[in-house]
Amino acid sequence: MPESAIKLAIAELKIKYKKRLFDPLITLWAFLSQVLDTDKTCHNAVSKIIAHLAEAGVEVPST
Repeated sequence: MPESAIKLAIAELKIKYKKRLFDPLITLWAFLSQVLDTDKTCHNAVSKIIAHLAEAGVEVPST
């Protein structure tokens, strides 16, 4: 699902949020990753987010 489609749905639904580390896009990505992965733990989903952030050069939160 393209990011643009998610952003469009958020705009159409008039969902308001502040730009945070776990914004709606990251939260949805983590949820879908958790559901589709064989390791369905929350720890695994958060670890993937942290790895993605580290790769992007963003300061990562503590686990």
